[in-house]
Amino acid sequence: MTRRDQNTRGSTTHYTDLFHRARVDSWPQGDFRKRGDASSAVDRDIGRVVVRLAGSVPASNSLRLPRRQEDTLGASGQFLYVGKPYAIHADVAAADRGLHRISVSNLYASQAAVRMKRSGVQVFMPAAHDRWMLLALDLSALTRQASSSAYAKLRALHLCANMTVRGAFTSDVRYDWQSLPTDLSFTTAFDLAHAHVLWVPEEPLAAVAAAPKRRPCSPHPPLPARPPSRSWQEGRIVDTSPGTAGQPQSEQLLPAPIACLEHVSAFSGSRSPGLLHWVPGLGAAGAQEVVFAAGSLIIGMQPGSGQQRHLRGHEGLVCAMALAADGAKLASAEEGPGAALRLWDYRGGRCLATVPGHAGGTLCLDLSPDGTLLATVGVDAAGRQALVCWDVSACWAAADGCGGSSGGRAVQLARHISEYNVQAVKFMPYSPETLVTCGKNSIRSYRLRAGQLRGVSVPMDGVQARRQPYSCGTLATASAAVGEVFTCLSFEHRLGVVPLEARRLYVGSLSGALYTVNLESRAVEGVAQLHSGALAALAVHDGSCVTGSADRLLRVWGSDLQQVYLEAQHEGPVTGVRLSPDGQWAVVGTQGGTLSLLDIASQTYSSLLRSHTAAVHAVALMEGGGSTTQYVTAGADGTVRVWDVDSHQQVSELVFPGQVVLSVACHPSSPEVACGFEAGLVRVFNCSSAALVQESRQHCGPVTRLTYARHGRLLLSLGEDGCVCVHDAQRTYMPTAYIQAGFPLHATAMAASKDGRLLAVSSLVKRSTSKDKQGRPSTGQSGSSGCKAKGSSGTAQQPGIALYDLVTMQPVLQLPVAGRSRVVQLELTPDESQLLAVTADGRLLGYRCCDGALVLDVPLCLPGSCSALALDPTSSFLVAASQAGQLRIWGLQQLHNLSDSANQTAADVIRCLPSQELSNLAGSAVTCATFAAGGATGMQLLTVGGGGEVCCWSFSGQPDSAREATRQAVEAPITERFQRTVQLVADCTSAAPHAPPALTCQAGAGLKQPGSSLPLQLVPDAEASVVEQPAPRSLPAALQHLPARPPSAPAAPCKHLAAVAVCFTAGGCVKPHGTSSLPCSPARARHKQAPLFWEPAEERAEAALIISATDTHRCTQVVRQQKQLRVTSPYKVPGLSAAKRPQRSAAWVDAEVDGDRVPPYHPSQQLRLLPPSATVRHVHGFDAGAGFCFVQPTESLGQQQQKLVYAAGNILLERTQSGQQRHLARLPRNITALAVHGSLAAVALEPFCGDGSTAEVHLFDICSGVVRAVLSHHSYTVQRMHFSHNGSLLATLSSDWGSTSSSPGTSLALWSVDGQSSVLVAAVQLPEAVADLTWSPDTDTGTPSFYTASSRGLTEWRLEPDALDGTVVHMPAALRGAVLSAAACVAPAAVDGSASRRDSNWWSTEQATAVFVGDSCGRIWKMAVDDGQDGRGAVLLAELPGQAVSCMAAAGSLCAVGTADGSLLLLAEEERVGGKAASWRVATREQLDGPVVSLQLDASGRSVAAATASGTLWQVGRGNPPSAVLCGQQHRVQGWHLAPGAAWKGRASPMAALASAAGLAIWQLGVQEGGKGDGQAAAPLVEFCVPAGATHATLATDGSCCAAAYQHGSVCLFDTGSASMRWQVAVPAAQCGEVVGLALVQRLRGLKVMVATRGGAVFVLDGGTGQVAHRSMQFAVVQDSGRRCPSNFPLAGLAVCPADSAVFALCGKQGLVVCRSAWSKNAAVHTLARLNFAVLDAASPGAPPGAAVQVAFSHRHPGHLYCTNPTEPGQLLLFDYSRVSVIKTLLVPLAGSTAITALALHPTEELLAVGTASGSVLLLRLETEAWSELSAHGGNDAVVGLAFSACGGRLFTAAGTAAFEWCVEEA
Repeated sequence: MTRRDQNTRGSTTHYTDLFHRARVDSWPQGDFRKRGDASSAVDRDIGRVVVRLAGSVPASNSLRLPRRQEDTLGASGQFLYVGKPYAIHADVAAADRGLHRISVSNLYASQAAVRMKRSGVQVFMPAAHDRWMLLALDLSALTRQASSSAYAKLRALHLCANMTVRGAFTSDVRYDWQSLPTDLSFTTAFDLAHAHVLWVPEEPLAAVAAAPKRRPCSPHPPLPARPPSRSWQEGRIVDTSPGTAGQPQSEQLLPAPIACLEHVSAFSGSRSPGLLHWVPGLGAAGAQEVVFAAGSLIIGMQPGSGQQRHLRGHEGLVCAMALAADGAKLASAEEGPGAALRLWDYRGGRCLATVPGHAGGTLCLDLSPDGTLLATVGVDAAGRQALVCWDVSACWAAADGCGGSSGGRAVQLARHISEYNVQAVKFMPYSPETLVTCGKNSIRSYRLRAGQLRGVSVPMDGVQARRQPYSCGTLATASAAVGEVFTCLSFEHRLGVVPLEARRLYVGSLSGALYTVNLESRAVEGVAQLHSGALAALAVHDGSCVTGSADRLLRVWGSDLQQVYLEAQHEGPVTGVRLSPDGQWAVVGTQGGTLSLLDIASQTYSSLLRSHTAAVHAVALMEGGGSTTQYVTAGADGTVRVWDVDSHQQVSELVFPGQVVLSVACHPSSPEVACGFEAGLVRVFNCSSAALVQESRQHCGPVTRLTYARHGRLLLSLGEDGCVCVHDAQRTYMPTAYIQAGFPLHATAMAASKDGRLLAVSSLVKRSTSKDKQGRPSTGQSGSSGCKAKGSSGTAQQPGIALYDLVTMQPVLQLPVAGRSRVVQLELTPDESQLLAVTADGRLLGYRCCDGALVLDVPLCLPGSCSALALDPTSSFLVAASQAGQLRIWGLQQLHNLSDSANQTAADVIRCLPSQELSNLAGSAVTCATFAAGGATGMQLLTVGGGGEVCCWSFSGQPDSAREATRQAVEAPITERFQRTVQLVADCTSAAPHAPPALTCQAGAGLKQPGSSLPLQLVPDAEASVVEQPAPRSLPAALQHLPARPPSAPAAPCKHLAAVAVCFTAGGCVKPHGTSSLPCSPARARHKQAPLFWEPAEERAEAALIISATDTHRCTQVVRQQKQLRVTSPYKVPGLSAAKRPQRSAAWVDAEVDGDRVPPYHPSQQLRLLPPSATVRHVHGFDAGAGFCFVQPTESLGQQQQKLVYAAGNILLERTQSGQQRHLARLPRNITALAVHGSLAAVALEPFCGDGSTAEVHLFDICSGVVRAVLSHHSYTVQRMHFSHNGSLLATLSSDWGSTSSSPGTSLALWSVDGQSSVLVAAVQLPEAVADLTWSPDTDTGTPSFYTASSRGLTEWRLEPDALDGTVVHMPAALRGAVLSAAACVAPAAVDGSASRRDSNWWSTEQATAVFVGDSCGRIWKMAVDDGQDGRGAVLLAELPGQAVSCMAAAGSLCAVGTADGSLLLLAEEERVGGKAASWRVATREQLDGPVVSLQLDASGRSVAAATASGTLWQVGRGNPPSAVLCGQQHRVQGWHLAPGAAWKGRASPMAALASAAGLAIWQLGVQEGGKGDGQAAAPLVEFCVPAGATHATLATDGSCCAAAYQHGSVCLFDTGSASMRWQVAVPAAQCGEVVGLALVQRLRGLKVMVATRGGAVFVLDGGTGQVAHRSMQFAVVQDSGRRCPSNFPLAGLAVCPADSAVFALCGKQGLVVCRSAWSKNAAVHTLARLNFAVLDAASPGAPPGAAVQVAFSHRHPGHLYCTNPTEPGQLLLFDYSRVSVIKTLLVPLAGSTAITALALHPTEELLAVGTASGSVLLLRLETEAWSELSAHGGNDAVVGLAFSACGGRLFTAAGTAAFEWCVEEA
């Protein structure tokens, strides 16, 4: 039933109407079968009868043509056309009578264009189904992909829900919307701009096209834009629709292709070990190549020249590859269930055929040596692992026979289900029908016979006993007999064709062992432990074996696997190794994306390719000498890499572990690179020296855009917080201005002119709905009537673009964008004439910068959201990329011609541009793009993607000659284009409120000839400098149309501001030219003239910022309005006066702040800090675990007395014998280990948790306090550090055995610290925990050595010329099997210098070392270790049963021993009597207060110093009792309270109570010992260790008693004078929660203890008996009846007013309640005020974890208190709880989302101290509101205690394990 259709040209085409054949017009009768919700109706849009299929399940709502299964449509047309489809299935018959189903739908999860299935082909249709679409299926092409036979006819058609279908027909002619058959065409009322064509798989351009029909003009007006037609071709969408009436068709941009992919820097080394192969050369002169995978791309690269070839076909990530022996055949697989495998002609670069993949995904594959067989391993639909063998010989034969690219079909030969978790499969080289697999505890060989795979396993019984360690000194890792996982395999390589002996198979395992298997006997011949990590790569050649492991080592072994010929350590785990055919070269791939080439013969190493390991977010160019020489990329892997633009080799790399770099910008004239981070940081580096130039945090969110402007003078940063920060690059990148460009997450794009003054930012703009007389949008003001009410119909907000002047930082233009889609990309042309923008819905817009006119509007320029936009240097071409990976290039010549024309109308808006689409071979989303000009290869296009690839395209587009001349003029040398002008800027260093603002006069842009006057503009608040001014040129067009000053404004100077005009003469002198009022001056603001349309709405700012710079410091002054902010209702009642408005005393929320017109506050954007106004006077604390050192007085150091060096938190201190302290250094984190030698001190810091930082070791000069070096190597906490005897070497020891690491171990490093440079000499990773480290004495050999003690015994380490060699000491019989816990060494001469003692059996004639060791059983031994590492003559010195030895120290004939139970022994050697051997006795034995953690013996041997884990340093001498030298906190301080007016034994001094996990301790602060010096008390006054686990503490005003709360829920009251407990009371924690606040209140009826619990219950306990005097459940969340009170919130703290103890505040994370109660018999609690905050959102960046309200009551102003706002971390509120109003809002300069943890108010209320969670303390002078920062505590410790002394001269802070006493400077 073929029908005819005649077009306008008179030609006739034939088609088959399937709906007519199935009689669909006779609905519901006809030859079709409907199921579910299917109906026929007339569509209103097209005016034709359609079939509608509704429902949500396609299988239950469908229409089938024809009705019966045995019938057929018999349509033989090549193309199938369907109108507006959603999901269809076409059953086609091939020439070989095979039936196949072609399914097209957007329901499939895969994004692949075509996916092979066993039953046919599945096609994913990405087009939206909300508009009409003509779907055209090329049934012939789709059938060829499913079968090797040709297409015959269409049997049936299934239409499934949800869809509307106009009709379906087949034909051999290409149709579109203009040439549809008459019976199927739409009415003229239907606008074709709403329709498009989609071809699957691609449009057959060779087929005959139907001529278009003549359509009457539509009565509707033409739309401004229409979506392009689409064609699905290898995942790309191209424009195929003809132009409609009145709209020109998009032209093809020439030449085609305009860009070709040349180089890709990417390697998927972390995904699979089988993605790297070496391709032999074709013939003797053929070039060899290395083939590897990069995402979905397969790359062939020549090692010598670096030239690449690219194979594109996969849609997903390539997960496996296999290469035939000749290198001509390649098989590859991609990730994803059901993904097809591809067979390639590698040398021809063609995909010959596809092979169906596994239903659950393919794991590994291999090709037989001749390429005829293919073995694949994957997961089937049932979740089982299947091994499938295919015959692919027909695929290669079909390609060779016909020369086409379709190829033959693969035939499945056998299928086998495996249960061994196969990791690798390989064909046997000399037996193609035999293949070997390895997996979990299995090595199996299979033989293909008669369509079956029969396998035999290699026996694994008893093979673990054959395991041998490798020869580098580290013992083999213990492995169980079962559970071994085999990861890789390789066959023995021999030159002989016929094997003369049994062949061997080498199999690598997860434990690092290599198994040798005899293939003839199927037996394991040997097991060699080659690596300490998983063996992931293996390559075998004649006489050598190359292995790569997860331990980052590559080793080349001999045939016996016992000798390492070559070893190379990489940056990451080795994942792939391949050898050249001659075995002389090896290509190595690592998990870090690096490809390297190793010349085995010469042992030289070169890098082939380096790449990112995660998504690349930004790319920028580094220009030098007028051309681009390098470019920079930054990505999510925390690296910033510099590349050479010609060779594309990586030049340098900056690594930021655990951080994400989102943006990057390069300085145009210096090697400085600015990087923007996800954490809000902006760092600037010098790439030539890799030095950090500046680091600042000016944004509250991620920094998404960075760009340099004004020839590199300014750096602009845009954050997700909607703020643009302007940094002055000439003044160390100091922030000079801030632009609130838009709302958070909406200001997503920014562009700045390269050499001009314009800045464009996407934002929300205010659009007026009315017009003024001049036709411009009205601002909503008229005359003096003022602004309209907020929310009126006159204005609205919509997406738009704001243009700013980069000199004045004032807005110039606001460009509203039609629609609701925000602008995602922006570009400014170099001449500042046009602004190009792309919206989220894919519209390409162009604006003229002079007046904001729209000149370009191209709809749907990209199929998805635009992710990258770039202009070439001449602005002749524009490239855009989408999230789906498509690239499109437009020619902008038509746009420039229109902009240059004098007269332009609205009809001149360009609707389409010549364009060309590029096939993105990388496949992933393009995140950034840029053009590079001036390299050796000409113009290049650089793109980076989400898969970590960096692509370089050779660009062949020819720029416009006029545009090229403009570019060369712009990039001319500065000296040729610039003339010197003077810019006068007065210094504003005064911070006083009355100081007048500084003056700045800057020459305007419109310069005249020398000798004439120049117009000037006033720019206040800048620094005096002489700058370079551009040569005379016209002002940018955007600034020429600025309105002049209103004529009504009088020419009067500003208040406190004198405007000085400057004119230039021929002589270059400066002369005053008079005064005037400038357009931007405050004088203009006094007039009632309505603001112009480009000016922002006038808003009263809460704070103004004045920044001034001097040579020494920066200062800030905040000037506020004298305005009282009241807490009012969020809504405003019209016509109601402020006095009658309803007051709301319950909330302070963002809506109310906005209602009072207070702008949103961003702490890190507005405030800077003054110099510190306090100095550290004393530090209370001692970290015993870090160690200590007594430095003896020496003449070289200029010391007169012995000094003690120790650590307290993050402070390194020096203490003299008189008790005076000297602060040597403040570190950013707490100190974990300390070592001192002479004047050099080594300090180890703890690493930050989760950010990937290392445990750095800082080297200090004690005398000068200068940091000599910072050593970075260890990833975990450094526990031990020791200098060698001469101080030239430093041994550091770190361990992660205490962490949750899955593979714990110990890292041992040796550093050379002699001289000015400090380098890492050697490093070893040990599998066991090391208990102690000690240096052996210097010997005659001169080889440094030391010993480590561990559970495996004693190990001696020697520093050899090439490595650090470790040898286990052969222990005597008495010490074998002992677990050593401590060790110490003594030189033989130091033990005894007499010759007679050397003749005894104790010392042999050869040199030996005396070593003292202690074990976990409490035994102390002494033995001699000779040069042969043999331990002899072990003598038991003492034994302490049940006490493990924790540390030891030896000097001369003394040995000090400390145990874990707190025992301290001093052993002394007695003189030998007669011929008897010398004996040892216990000279001193003391019991200390905790486990001994470190020891030091006096050089004279008269005393020993011991530090215990309880935080005490003891000094013990012979015959003298132990005396405490220092005392600190054992655990971190949980609670802290200061009594400023306390007195102890008649001496007035502040007392502090510290609560920790060890209990309660009371210290007396600010006390001198004996009235001499400035020393402090060495030990606390009183300690209460029982009970333990104190959480809160509070002292009475006079310090006579102290109350404490504990974790188990009890509250205790202690008497300080008698050191006794008065009473202990249990608080019902199950009902009320834990205790959150304590307070001691002195009332008339005696002392009271106030207790607040988490649940809101408040208890008042009697101070004498501990009984509950009062109990209040008024603020409880859960009442006694069980009812929940929604108005109450969980409590977090309690504060009592010092002036009136009846007033107290209950604090929580959601609010604050101020109450009053006299606590008499009728103890009624009255609520004075209540302040509620918004509920904290844990995911919000502005809500730090654990943020709670902090309170400080005023001393002098009753009814006032200061409190924090937990919803805004940077806000402090001055709250009047008597009037229930907020008086003032203070802004705290916090870093990031740091929470405020403590508040303290000065007694005179001149200062307010703020403690933060980051350990810093901020001081605010309330008179001037100037802040200063006191940085002392470590970054890991939050400030928990903060208080001033009674006189106000001292400030006490507590954090971590240390307390600081500050001397506060007077105001």
